[in-house]
Amino acid sequence: MIKKKEHKFWFCTGSQDLYGDEVLQHVAAHSKEIVEGLNKSGILSYEVVWKPVTYSCRLFDFFMLTNRIKNHNIKSERNLTL
Repeated sequence: MIKKKEHKFWFCTGSQDLYGDEVLQHVAAHSKEIVEGLNKSGILSYEVVWKPVTYSCRLFDFFMLTNRIKNHNIKSERNLTL
């Protein structure tokens, strides 16, 4: 039996905060719908995990670095603070 590695893929949506809270709430709701649709479709072999809408490059960098460290036991290459 072939054993596949369990992966999870993060679905990160970016926007600009200049649009206001109401628009960001719509963006978040739409991205959640996309993730739910992808997971229910059965097309993908792995789970897609929704992450909150980011509107800062630093937050996106944080997500990417955190995922890299978590999944590959890599020590932080730089000190990121929020």
